[in-house]
Amino acid sequence: QERLQQEMHIAKQIQQTLLPKEFPELEGYDISSYYAAAKEVGGDYFDFVEVDSDTIGIAVADVSGKGVPGAFVMTMIRTALRSEARGVKDAAEVLAKVNDFVVGDMKRGMFVTLFYVIIDSKRRRLNFASAGHNPMILHRPSRNKTYYLNPRGFPIGISLPDKNLFRESIKSDTIALAEDDIVLVYTDGVTEAMNRKRRLFGEERFLKLIRESGKKSAEEFVDILKKEMNVFTEGSEQNDDITLVAVKERTSAEKIEFERAA
Repeated sequence: QERLQQEMHIAKQIQQTLLPKEFPELEGYDISSYYAAAKEVGGDYFDFVEVDSDTIGIAVADVSGKGVPGAFVMTMIRTALRSEARGVKDAAEVLAKVNDFVVGDMKRGMFVTLFYVIIDSKRRRLNFASAGHNPMILHRPSRNKTYYLNPRGFPIGISLPDKNLFRESIKSDTIALAEDDIVLVYTDGVTEAMNRKRRLFGEERFLKLIRESGKKSAEEFVDILKKEMNVFTEGSEQNDDITLVAVKERTSAEKIEFERAA
């Protein structure tokens, strides 16, 4: 029992060093996050990586294993992502390289779902890909519309029958955000949070909150979500980690160009 506790303590220390300590500054974008581990050591991971001086990558991942094995897989994913993301603006290509990097060292039965978004502040574009993860949600307050963005891809680390199958299957997509749009990348700990009656927070409740609070800043939205989830769960113990990254478009490509030309 003492050895197990020591192992969990080491894993927790590893995990805490992996998570970002501050938000990146990117012209015209407002970024915030919500992270809460379910147990002493969680299986969720998120990160911000510098692609170039005008571009950042945002990763949100869910590791199938917790504890020490999960912490080591997170370390591998973080190392791979940070080494492969530099200068590459195709999210599917980055995730294919990450998979190549880690698949041979992953314990059988373990895998990682990961959503990766590349924000290019110069071109005002978001390129994104999903390795079997929850879809990204885009809310457009100007039209009061909410969209699920879910390009295809296998989870990272699975031993597929053909080593090229992961690369051939994963697809990236690109969108331009309108002013005031908000995008949310999250793990299923958000929608699967339970109250004392074992009812789930659920997709509908989450979408309703997004529609009602999507005009707020990223930080304000995260604060509202935290409060809503705390009220709903009534202090019940978490069954799963909760991770969410919110990105708010604060301007438009036209305004940026005008300011640069002025």
